[in-house]
Amino acid sequence: MDASGATIGALAGLGFGLAEYVVVTRMIGRAIAAETAQGADLAGIGNFERRMRPIKVAMLAGAFVVMPAVGYVVGDTFGP
Repeated sequence: MDASGATIGALAGLGFGLAEYVVVTRMIGRAIAAETAQGADLAGIGNFERRMRPIKVAMLAGAFVVMPAVGYVVGDTFGP
């Protein structure tokens, strides 16, 4: 099987996008955990999680659509 530069670029873009999603969601989770450990009032945590849902969806769309598309173009341009 011959993998073209565009395919390799798209797979690399997918990998970077998923890694970015995981890192950002863990940062958000750890920030919430740190606030909880400090004894902060978390009465509005449900509202915060509801407001974060569109951001997570946008990040997933970027990870599965935008980053592979950019990787495809870059791989097609600079690949073998």
